[in-house]
This record gives sequence, structure tokens and C-alpha cells, in this order.
Amino acid sequence: MPNVEPKVLERAYARALGYARSRVRGRSWSEAGLDEELAQEAMLASFDPTRYPWKGDKPLDHHVVLVVKSLLSDRARAAKVREEPKRAAAADEAMKRPALPADALLKARDRQTRRDAREEWVLSQLSGLARDVFLLYLNDVFEARDQAGVLGKSIHAVYEARRRVAEVLKSAPAEPDSSPELAPPGDDDASDATGTDDEAEA
Repeated sequence: MPNVEPKVLERAYARALGYARSRVRGRSWSEAGLDEELAQEAMLASFDPTRYPWKGDKPLDHHVVLVVKSLLSDRARAAKVREEPKRAAAADEAMKRPALPADALLKARDRQTRRDAREEWVLSQLSGLARDVFLLYLNDVFEARDQAGVLGKSIHAVYEARRRVAEVLKSAPAEPDSSPELAPPGDDDASDATGTDDEAEA
């Protein structure tokens, strides 16, 4: 394991655990202690060169959240196959079909390239907590309360950060196949990005 300060490791584990708890809540395939198991596995995998090694290109606490997300996806896929064996046969059949036409593949790649460029632009305009909140958006953590738990911040601070994210999204390049969770104010689901509905409940 690289020489990492204990405080950095503690912060990374806390982030991984908070994210895991926010994602396994209410899952039919979840089990007691799964959040801690996922957090621990994410930490180990981050220092395993054969799994999800941390390369230092992003903060460790952000990296482990991505690892937890990958681990959860693996478990969810496995659970679906166990619960519905027909899915496995359907997947095998789909793999035998011809690949996408060249023009469709090019369009798909172009959409992904533009989506990646948009995300990078938004990140370049954000800093501090607002940047962390947007990264959680990208990792499927949309609820303000879950974001506050993962980041270890007050709900009020998270609301302020979400408003800053919404302001930046207003001037961001158009996103192909826009996701409602990232829609700027003015779209139908703008309240989710700004936290207005959550504040009304609070």
C-alpha cells in the first residue's frame, strides 16, 4: 500500500461507507452489514493493482466512491441473474446478434464524447463543496440528505452547493439525452437539482 496519511484513509473510508449506506437502503438483495463490507472491499480494491487501483489522479475519497458504485453494480447484476434465470439466456441471445451499425455506433460515441466534455466543463467551473456535490450527481447520489451524509456536511451547506451547481448548469453546453437529475432550472425536474422540494419538506 502506498504511503498514505491515516487521515486520508479515514476520510476515504467514511465517504465509502456513507455512499454505500445511501445506495443499499431498501434494496431487496441487501443484507445486514453490507454497507461496511462494501466500504472495506472498496478500500482494499483501491490498493490492489489487479482490481480498482487508485492512481492518484483524483482524491482517494472520490475514487473509493466510484469503486463502491462498481461493486454495487456487480452485485445487482448477479442478483438479477439469480432471481430471473431467463435473463441469462436473453443476454446470451443478445450477444449473438450483429453489432450496432457503424453510423449508430459513431452517434453513440459522439453523444458520450459530448456528455464527457459537458461534465468536464461543469467541473472546471465548480470548486469546494459544489464540485463534490456535482461528482455525487455523476455517481447517482441525487438526494440532498444522502449527499450530506456522504460528504459529512450540514444539509444547509449542501443546499447552497446545489444552488451553485444549478447556476453553472444554466450556462453549460446542452447535454445529449439530458438526464433529469442534472437539468438546470427551467426544465421540468429543476427542483431536484436545486433542492427546492427538499427544503419545502424540511
